[in-house]
Amino acid sequence: MTSPTRPLHPKWNYLAPTEWFALVTTLAIIALFLVSGYQGCELRKESIATKQSADVSVATVRAWVAVVDWIVPEPRSLGRGGLGMMIENVGKTPALNLTISQEGKLWRVGQSLPVLKSCAELPIPTAIGNVLQAGGRPVRVSEPLVLTDIDAGQLSKLGDQTIGLVLHGCITYENVLNAAGRALTGQTEYCTIFYTQQNKNLTIECGSHSRME
Repeated sequence: MTSPTRPLHPKWNYLAPTEWFALVTTLAIIALFLVSGYQGCELRKESIATKQSADVSVATVRAWVAVVDWIVPEPRSLGRGGLGMMIENVGKTPALNLTISQEGKLWRVGQSLPVLKSCAELPIPTAIGNVLQAGGRPVRVSEPLVLTDIDAGQLSKLGDQTIGLVLHGCITYENVLNAAGRALTGQTEYCTIFYTQQNKNLTIECGSHSRME
Protein backbone atom coordinates (compact mmCIF):
# COMPACT_ATOMS: atom_id res chain seq x y z
CA MET A 1 0.00 0.00 0.00
CA THR A 2 1.37 3.40 -1.02
CA SER A 3 1.55 6.02 1.73
CA PRO A 4 0.09 9.50 0.95
CA THR A 5 2.53 12.20 -0.08
CA ARG A 6 3.34 14.61 2.77
CA PRO A 7 3.17 18.38 2.10
CA LEU A 8 6.41 20.39 2.08
CA HIS A 9 5.22 22.28 5.12
CA PRO A 10 2.24 21.13 7.19
CA LYS A 11 0.84 24.63 7.58
CA TRP A 12 0.81 25.34 3.85
CA ASN A 13 -1.65 22.50 3.28
CA TYR A 14 -4.26 24.41 5.26
CA LEU A 15 -3.92 27.91 3.71
CA ALA A 16 -7.16 29.31 2.38
CA PRO A 17 -7.20 30.74 -1.18
CA THR A 18 -7.24 34.29 0.19
CA GLU A 19 -4.20 33.51 2.32
CA TRP A 20 -2.37 32.10 -0.69
CA PHE A 21 -3.18 35.27 -2.60
CA ALA A 22 -1.88 37.46 0.24
CA LEU A 23 1.33 35.41 0.44
CA VAL A 24 2.00 35.62 -3.29
CA THR A 25 1.22 39.37 -3.31
CA THR A 26 3.63 39.98 -0.41
CA LEU A 27 6.41 38.06 -2.13
CA ALA A 28 5.81 40.00 -5.34
CA ILE A 29 6.00 43.35 -3.49
CA ILE A 30 9.27 42.32 -1.80
CA ALA A 31 10.72 41.31 -5.17
CA LEU A 32 9.60 44.63 -6.66
CA PHE A 33 11.32 46.59 -3.87
CA LEU A 34 14.52 44.61 -4.33
CA VAL A 35 14.55 45.26 -8.07
CA SER A 36 13.71 48.96 -7.59
CA GLY A 37 16.46 49.34 -5.00
CA TYR A 38 19.01 47.74 -7.32
CA GLN A 39 17.94 49.95 -10.22
CA GLY A 40 18.07 53.05 -8.00
CA CYS A 41 21.59 52.14 -6.90
CA GLU A 42 22.68 51.65 -10.49
CA LEU A 43 21.11 54.99 -11.49
CA ARG A 44 22.95 56.77 -8.68
CA LYS A 45 26.23 55.19 -9.80
CA GLU A 46 25.52 56.26 -13.37
CA SER A 47 24.66 59.80 -12.23
CA ILE A 48 27.89 60.09 -10.23
CA ALA A 49 29.92 58.75 -13.16
CA THR A 50 28.21 61.22 -15.52
CA LYS A 51 28.97 64.14 -13.17
CA GLN A 52 32.60 63.07 -12.81
CA SER A 53 32.91 62.80 -16.59
CA ALA A 54 31.34 66.25 -16.98
CA ASP A 55 33.72 67.70 -14.36
CA VAL A 56 36.69 66.27 -16.24
CA SER A 57 35.37 67.68 -19.52
CA VAL A 58 34.89 71.13 -17.97
CA ALA A 59 38.35 71.04 -16.39
CA THR A 60 39.97 70.56 -19.81
CA VAL A 61 38.32 73.61 -21.41
CA ARG A 62 37.87 76.17 -18.62
CA ALA A 63 40.19 78.99 -17.52
CA TRP A 64 42.89 78.34 -14.93
CA VAL A 65 44.71 81.36 -13.47
CA ALA A 66 48.14 80.66 -11.99
CA VAL A 67 50.66 82.84 -10.16
CA VAL A 68 53.83 82.21 -12.15
CA ASP A 69 56.35 84.80 -10.91
CA TRP A 70 57.02 87.71 -8.57
CA ILE A 71 58.73 91.07 -8.97
CA VAL A 72 60.41 91.55 -5.62
CA PRO A 73 61.95 94.91 -4.66
CA GLU A 74 64.55 95.52 -1.99
CA PRO A 75 63.01 95.30 1.48
CA ARG A 76 63.44 99.03 2.16
CA SER A 77 61.45 99.82 -0.98
CA LEU A 78 58.60 97.45 -0.23
CA GLY A 79 56.44 99.97 1.60
CA ARG A 80 56.46 102.37 -1.35
CA GLY A 81 56.16 100.20 -4.43
CA GLY A 82 54.81 96.91 -3.18
CA LEU A 83 55.32 93.49 -4.71
CA GLY A 84 54.69 92.76 -8.36
CA MET A 85 52.70 89.65 -9.22
CA MET A 86 52.83 87.86 -12.57
CA ILE A 87 49.81 85.75 -13.48
CA GLU A 88 48.99 83.55 -16.45
CA ASN A 89 45.85 81.87 -17.72
CA VAL A 90 47.04 78.31 -18.31
CA GLY A 91 43.55 77.11 -19.24
CA LYS A 92 41.70 77.06 -22.57
CA THR A 93 39.19 79.92 -22.31
CA PRO A 94 39.39 83.54 -21.07
CA ALA A 95 39.11 84.38 -17.37
CA LEU A 96 36.76 87.28 -16.66
CA ASN A 97 36.32 89.88 -13.91
CA LEU A 98 39.42 89.05 -11.91
CA THR A 99 39.69 90.24 -8.30
CA ILE A 100 42.32 89.80 -5.61
CA SER A 101 42.28 89.86 -1.83
CA GLN A 102 45.35 89.35 0.34
CA GLU A 103 47.00 89.56 3.74
CA GLY A 104 50.62 90.00 4.76
CA LYS A 105 52.32 88.80 7.96
CA LEU A 106 55.88 88.77 9.26
CA TRP A 107 57.39 85.40 10.09
CA ARG A 108 60.52 84.53 12.04
CA VAL A 109 62.48 81.80 10.33
CA GLY A 110 62.31 78.51 12.23
CA GLN A 111 59.00 79.21 13.93
CA SER A 112 55.56 77.96 12.97
CA LEU A 113 53.82 79.85 10.20
CA PRO A 114 51.29 82.45 11.33
CA VAL A 115 47.62 81.57 11.28
CA LEU A 116 46.18 82.53 7.89
CA LYS A 117 42.61 83.42 7.03
CA SER A 118 40.41 81.59 4.59
CA CYS A 119 39.64 83.23 1.26
CA ALA A 120 36.20 84.24 2.54
CA GLU A 121 37.74 85.98 5.58
CA LEU A 122 40.22 88.12 3.62
CA PRO A 123 39.60 91.86 3.06
CA ILE A 124 37.23 93.12 0.38
CA PRO A 125 38.58 92.07 -3.05
CA THR A 126 40.13 94.57 -5.44
CA ALA A 127 39.52 94.37 -9.19
CA ILE A 128 42.69 93.56 -11.16
CA GLY A 129 41.39 93.03 -14.70
CA ASN A 130 38.38 92.40 -16.90
CA VAL A 131 39.79 89.70 -19.16
CA LEU A 132 42.84 87.42 -19.01
CA GLN A 133 43.17 85.55 -22.27
CA ALA A 134 44.22 81.92 -22.38
CA GLY A 135 47.50 80.91 -23.99
CA GLY A 136 49.12 84.32 -23.70
CA ARG A 137 52.26 85.40 -21.95
CA PRO A 138 52.31 86.05 -18.19
CA VAL A 139 51.02 89.52 -17.33
CA ARG A 140 51.70 91.72 -14.34
CA VAL A 141 48.82 92.48 -12.03
CA SER A 142 47.77 96.04 -12.79
CA GLU A 143 48.53 97.39 -9.31
CA PRO A 144 51.42 96.44 -6.98
CA LEU A 145 50.44 94.49 -3.87
CA VAL A 146 50.87 97.10 -1.14
CA LEU A 147 50.88 95.81 2.42
CA THR A 148 48.44 97.97 4.36
CA ASP A 149 48.44 95.72 7.44
CA ILE A 150 52.20 95.93 8.13
CA ASP A 151 53.71 99.26 9.19
CA ALA A 152 57.05 100.74 8.16
CA GLY A 153 58.70 99.77 11.43
CA GLN A 154 57.86 96.13 10.87
CA LEU A 155 58.94 96.23 7.23
CA SER A 156 62.34 97.58 8.33
CA LYS A 157 63.02 94.20 9.97
CA LEU A 158 63.05 92.47 6.59
CA GLY A 159 66.32 91.75 4.84
CA ASP A 160 68.40 90.20 7.62
CA GLN A 161 67.39 86.64 6.56
CA THR A 162 65.80 85.89 9.95
CA ILE A 163 62.47 87.62 9.31
CA GLY A 164 60.39 86.72 6.27
CA LEU A 165 57.27 88.17 4.74
CA VAL A 166 54.34 85.79 4.32
CA LEU A 167 52.01 86.97 1.58
CA HIS A 168 48.75 85.07 1.31
CA GLY A 169 45.79 85.84 -0.92
CA CYS A 170 43.12 84.66 -3.32
CA ILE A 171 42.39 85.52 -6.94
CA THR A 172 38.77 84.98 -7.96
CA TYR A 173 37.48 85.03 -11.53
CA GLU A 174 34.67 83.89 -13.77
CA ASN A 175 34.82 81.47 -16.68
CA VAL A 176 33.31 82.06 -20.11
CA LEU A 177 32.13 78.47 -19.96
CA ASN A 178 28.71 78.11 -18.34
CA ALA A 179 27.34 75.07 -16.55
CA ALA A 180 23.56 74.72 -16.16
CA GLY A 181 23.17 78.36 -17.10
CA ARG A 182 25.49 79.60 -14.35
CA ALA A 183 28.95 81.07 -14.73
CA LEU A 184 31.69 78.90 -13.27
CA THR A 185 33.77 80.64 -10.64
CA GLY A 186 37.48 79.92 -10.44
CA GLN A 187 39.74 80.65 -7.51
CA THR A 188 43.50 80.59 -7.06
CA GLU A 189 44.90 80.70 -3.56
CA TYR A 190 48.58 81.59 -3.19
CA CYS A 191 50.95 81.81 -0.25
CA THR A 192 54.58 82.78 -0.62
CA ILE A 193 57.36 83.70 1.81
CA PHE A 194 59.83 86.42 0.79
CA TYR A 195 63.17 87.75 2.09
CA THR A 196 64.41 84.66 3.91
CA GLN A 197 67.45 84.06 1.71
CA GLN A 198 70.34 86.15 0.41
CA ASN A 199 68.69 86.04 -3.00
CA LYS A 200 65.53 88.08 -2.37
CA ASN A 201 63.82 86.43 -5.34
CA LEU A 202 64.15 82.97 -3.82
CA THR A 203 60.67 82.37 -2.47
CA ILE A 204 59.07 79.51 -0.57
CA GLU A 205 55.48 78.34 -0.92
CA CYS A 206 53.31 77.94 2.19
CA GLY A 207 52.17 74.38 1.58
CA SER A 208 48.44 73.77 1.72
CA HIS A 209 47.57 77.42 1.11
CA SER A 210 48.53 77.20 -2.56
CA ARG A 211 45.80 75.74 -4.79
CA MET A 212 43.68 76.27 -7.91
CA GLU A 213 40.05 75.30 -8.19
